[in-house]
Amino acid sequence: MNRQRVQKLLAASVAAALAVAPIAAFADGDGDAPEFRGITLYGNTTTLPGGEIELGLDAVDEDGIEKIVVRFQSESGRQLSFTLRETSEESDINERYGGTLHIPASAQAGVYQVKSVELTDREENISRYYYQRKDMRRSNDESYLLEGQPASFTVVRESTQPVVSGCTLSRQEIGPGGTALLSFRLDGTPASLKKATLVFQNPVNGRKILCTADRDDRQPDGSYQVELEVPLQEPAGQFTLYRMSAEDAGGNKQSYSTSTTIEDDLPLPFSCGFTVTAGNRNNALSKPRLELVEVTLEGAEGDHWNYRLRVQVSDNGIGIDHITVRFENPANGRTLSKVLKAEDGKNGVFTGTLEVKKSEPAGTFLLDNVGVTDRAKNYQAYCRPADVKEANHKLPLPQTVSFAVNSRVTGSADETAPVLHSVQVSPKTADTGKLIRVDAVVTDDFSGVDSVKLRFESYSGKAVSVDLVHREGNRFTGTLKGTKTKTGGTYRLVKAVLKDKAGNSRTYYDRPDGRNGELLLSKPEFTLQEDE
Repeated sequence: MNRQRVQKLLAASVAAALAVAPIAAFADGDGDAPEFRGITLYGNTTTLPGGEIELGLDAVDEDGIEKIVVRFQSESGRQLSFTLRETSEESDINERYGGTLHIPASAQAGVYQVKSVELTDREENISRYYYQRKDMRRSNDESYLLEGQPASFTVVRESTQPVVSGCTLSRQEIGPGGTALLSFRLDGTPASLKKATLVFQNPVNGRKILCTADRDDRQPDGSYQVELEVPLQEPAGQFTLYRMSAEDAGGNKQSYSTSTTIEDDLPLPFSCGFTVTAGNRNNALSKPRLELVEVTLEGAEGDHWNYRLRVQVSDNGIGIDHITVRFENPANGRTLSKVLKAEDGKNGVFTGTLEVKKSEPAGTFLLDNVGVTDRAKNYQAYCRPADVKEANHKLPLPQTVSFAVNSRVTGSADETAPVLHSVQVSPKTADTGKLIRVDAVVTDDFSGVDSVKLRFESYSGKAVSVDLVHREGNRFTGTLKGTKTKTGGTYRLVKAVLKDKAGNSRTYYDRPDGRNGELLLSKPEFTLQEDE
């Protein structure tokens, strides 16, 4: 499994719940060290020496994580250390770090539990987390004691032949050029899959369709999932699984088949098949059809409401690539959109969540446009009947769909950016390398302040920046850490960028030099003194 897949698959993972003790022992930091929130081991947590374990770890820091070191220890005291450095670009949350733990070929058999987690951020602040108080060290870094059962994996010395089970398909009817998701399990071996080949055969004409899987197709629940594709010119007919072979990372192999003449093959322990519904290219070129759209309010979450979207389509067995759904408030012309992807659908029904900001003006949104694209890149757009024109090749929507937004905002949307009232720094004079605290008062008319970024610059041109976080009321605070205050000089506020949760922004500058912004009324300074 690659790192990107690790990031995306959270819900079904085998998670180890971790809790941090409410009292930080031996903590002597400035409160800005990285924070550890949990760890997850994915899929099969039993492996051979030289095998692999997939890991995901949640950690947060306002400056970003530079690296994470996780140490495991066996009952005999043997330790294994692993380093994580990156999150995935496809991750739904930027706090999850993931990677592959490569178990050394010399690793001893045993159960390895998490012993410690060490987090280092980009400002070189370090925090350490331990499961046993005796492991905590006195240092300038923050140390915390963890509660609960630590995550663990098992290394074994012996392996057995891989046993394949549970082969299923996401759809039983597939058109030419269409696809289906195929899932199966690999049991009986602690090693991960190296390669599996499945051969489906049409007994009438002997035609075969092959599908292969490898370790990157492993899912969090330990199963493997791969896309089976039917050739565009495949004749109609019934296909059944004829033969399947599997090899694990330890070199163990096993084949299964329905044939009694293939030497060393075991009988297939299950049946699996599908029907090719059409045997000509013309059907593959037909456009997908929209049948139903439904939207229901699920509830509020943070600064937005969640609406459940359900779309039903048919596609002649080709498979849907994506669906774009757009709603419009005719009173003010504002629109809301959602894209549903292939993985959001099952048996022709696609579901997803449409998020609506609480700053959205009150009113009724009507289903305005739906675009459906299948895997053969056939596209069909649907619009309100009054908008159907011969030139746009759109079809009328199958029904009228609407939902109401009952916010406290009336008329126009929130279009007013936050306002900066004051900025203060303390202390105003300090030695280089010391902390400088920055406080600001910022207000916003409705949606609320989302971010406050300030930039200070010395008279010699050295610049340092700080992001402020909400403290209480209209007050925001932040800290210029020691790594940003190593250069002496007098620093003055030269720029402030404010954004609210509706996306409005306002920029302030220290002087009116033609830039598109406003003049700072508060220009605090602080001086860093070099040691003599």
